[in-house]
Amino acid sequence: MFLNPYIAGNPIRGSGFFGREDIVRAVLQMLRHPQENAIVLYGQRRIGKTSVLLHLEQRLAATGDYTPIYFDLQDKADKSLGVVLHELAQRISLAVGHKLPQPEPFDDEGNYFRDAFLPTAAQAAAKGGLVLLFDEFDVLDSPQPGQAGEKFFPYLRDWMTRAEGVNFVFVIGRRPEDLSTNSFATFKGARANQVGLLPVNDAMDVISQSIEAGSLLWVKDAMARVWEWTQGHPYFTQLLCSVVWEQMHDGHDQETVPQVLAHHVDPALDATLKQGANAFFWIWDGLPPAERVIMAAMAESEKAVIAHDDLITILNQSGVRLIVRQLELAPDTLVQWGLLTPTDGGHRFTVPLLKHWVARNKPLRRVKEELDQLDPLAERLFQTGQSFYQLKRADDAIRQLQEAIRINPNHLKAHLLLGQIYSEQNSLHVATITLKTAYDIDAEAAKSHYIKALLDYYETDTDTERQLKVYNDILKMDPGQPIARQRREVILTKQRIERFREKSQQAIQHQEREQWAQAIVVLEELLTEVPDEVDWQRRLAYAQQQQQLAQLYNQAIGALETGDKETAQRLLSQVIGQRPNYKQAARLLLRATEEIDVGALQTRIEHLQTNHRSTIAYEPTDAALQAQLERLQAKAEPARPARQTPAQQADEPPLDTPKPKTTVKRLSALNPLDYARLWWWLFMQRGCLQKHRSLYGGGAEERIGSWLSSTLTWLPFFILTLAGTMGRFSSIKFAFILFSAVCISWAMIGLLGDVDNFRTVNIVSVVVGSVAVGITVGVTLGVTAAIAVVVAVGVAVGVAGSLLCIHAGTVVSIVAIGVVLGVLVDVATVLTSSMTDVVAVITGVVIAGSLAGGTVLLVAREITENENILVIRVLGLLSWAIYLFLFWFAFLGGANILSSTGL
Repeated sequence: MFLNPYIAGNPIRGSGFFGREDIVRAVLQMLRHPQENAIVLYGQRRIGKTSVLLHLEQRLAATGDYTPIYFDLQDKADKSLGVVLHELAQRISLAVGHKLPQPEPFDDEGNYFRDAFLPTAAQAAAKGGLVLLFDEFDVLDSPQPGQAGEKFFPYLRDWMTRAEGVNFVFVIGRRPEDLSTNSFATFKGARANQVGLLPVNDAMDVISQSIEAGSLLWVKDAMARVWEWTQGHPYFTQLLCSVVWEQMHDGHDQETVPQVLAHHVDPALDATLKQGANAFFWIWDGLPPAERVIMAAMAESEKAVIAHDDLITILNQSGVRLIVRQLELAPDTLVQWGLLTPTDGGHRFTVPLLKHWVARNKPLRRVKEELDQLDPLAERLFQTGQSFYQLKRADDAIRQLQEAIRINPNHLKAHLLLGQIYSEQNSLHVATITLKTAYDIDAEAAKSHYIKALLDYYETDTDTERQLKVYNDILKMDPGQPIARQRREVILTKQRIERFREKSQQAIQHQEREQWAQAIVVLEELLTEVPDEVDWQRRLAYAQQQQQLAQLYNQAIGALETGDKETAQRLLSQVIGQRPNYKQAARLLLRATEEIDVGALQTRIEHLQTNHRSTIAYEPTDAALQAQLERLQAKAEPARPARQTPAQQADEPPLDTPKPKTTVKRLSALNPLDYARLWWWLFMQRGCLQKHRSLYGGGAEERIGSWLSSTLTWLPFFILTLAGTMGRFSSIKFAFILFSAVCISWAMIGLLGDVDNFRTVNIVSVVVGSVAVGITVGVTLGVTAAIAVVVAVGVAVGVAGSLLCIHAGTVVSIVAIGVVLGVLVDVATVLTSSMTDVVAVITGVVIAGSLAGGTVLLVAREITENENILVIRVLGLLSWAIYLFLFWFAFLGGANILSSTGL
């Protein structure tokens, strides 16, 4: 039957002890030195210090020169000095063969032990004297009143200086300088040797125990793998080898000796960590908070060697933003304790198996709680602040917590409580800053507090983009956060509706201006976001058709201008086949079909109409688009915000409330009131004009627009003629001749309102007729100046009118002609009212004509393109001012006033 030779956990005696010859030599040197009587052995927990003392007891006793006494102080800290000295006296008596003493004589001052018992016992010891081996001596450090440690260290210092024939070996679990001042003073001048890791040869002897026992064989690679994990730590080496031994023998027959290969070692690690849990926790519990944080941070990295900068990065990423002094010094302290080993540019775990356990059982996210304990003063301040908070003394609590954070910037609970107090005081901005720091320290612990502060602070923010960013950040922290998700959806829905509204208005504007390419781009963007909206699909198809018609129409006009009637006829036929009433296509086609078979042409048009009848029968309107937008808004309306007041809820209309519908009566050229209505729409109420165009098409406005333009054109001439006939211009020379000629002109210009192709008619014919009449009258009456005046007026009207007709592409431009010609008559009349010089008259009228020609372009462009309703309304008011001025000039004495001033 095979037996497991490895001992893990209990002190090792006899043949199971390996190495430590350096420690034995140091103790023997002290014993042989007459001026020395004490040595301190220190090392980390589970490093084998007790085994070293037991081995020394055995070795020293075997020499016969010394009387060693092993005395464990582990459970003696709570006892009085007299009790501890009595128990020590019993151990000494057993070693020297004396009768066990009674407890009564041993006083708490140690006088009996020192003066009576010890001299007698020393005489009975070996010639080298007594060697007292004190184990776990540091448990007596920092005692409470009445305990052994309170008097033992002063007593021991006095004893060590006066005792003869007594030597001391002390074992402690930390460095001597880490003891309290009182305890450390006891060892002043004594030797100090560290009990560290076994060298590789001694570690291999430990591993080879099973080979010597014949119970388990090891190949060199397997032994090297154990060394890689334990680095000669005696306890962990024994433990790992013991687990491997058990696993190799589990289910193995007892007739052959199993052999350990390298790949057999790593599967034993989990069981090793489990069986050695008490030892690992014992080591961990002996570490101060800062050292624990550093160990956990280094275990986070997969690198074997951790550079200082990498360590700082790991701490920062985990929320340890400020590295206090304790954290700065912790790596060096761990090196001194043998838990870390310095390497080029960084540190590594001395025992990789310990790193494996820390990574598994002490992740940094949990160890960060130790940060609150880094500074005892900060912790006391936090406790005081917490008490003030419970007493509802918030201001006092804030001062204590702020001071705690100043001393220890990583104190999580202080940040959380301070942020909570700020939130309760409605200091939400400061609360978010404080809780953000807490979140950086420990995201999991502070997340709910930080999110609540953000939601409260940004609920009333008017910057929706900033709100949206904050809610997105919250959802990254907590994807299921319901309030942030709801508020985010509200903002996105409002932005989507506003974006739809803006784009739909852009589409309307582009359609009004017949900018079909731009309209198509906008509609395609809308359909990208809502591809299933049928109305927008139809509107896009309509815009695409209009773009095609416009291209064909413009190409046809170009062909007509170059004389290519056959191409023009083909293109216009395609236009009429799709839209029979498209602009002036029918009239242009008649011009292009001179000397062409009209019957064949009609057949071609009917064929085209048949082909296109099923393509696009839908012409969207602005009202239809607005209704669709309202339906979309109602469908996408989000839930109400959580804090909506009852008054706000009452003010909101139901989503399904029907919108009132408005109708616009069709304009008629036979109704004089519609002239005023069209003027009012152009300058004061553009929305009605858009609705009329969307309901009845643009062609419905062109005829009444032409009549309105011609009326506005001849009305100034008529006013002046009527006033002259009535004798209102007594001071104006040649009045009869002037207004006789002008009367003919305004009559002819008025006929333009009834011409179908008003925008293309040759207005020069009107001008020539006016000039001819003026010359005839002037020659007949022999008045040269009258001829000059009539010619000047005719030329001015002709120049301005020609320019206007060329640029009159819409009803807006058509009406602008009438407005600006009114300006022309005003200026020309004023300039010529007191002039008899022909050159002066001609110069004034030509200047007036030039001004009128330039002004019409400006007015037409501003009315058509300017989106500023104020500018458009000012233009409308100015047009009325023109006619009011003429009325004043003609009938209220304005002409005589201007004539008398010399203008």
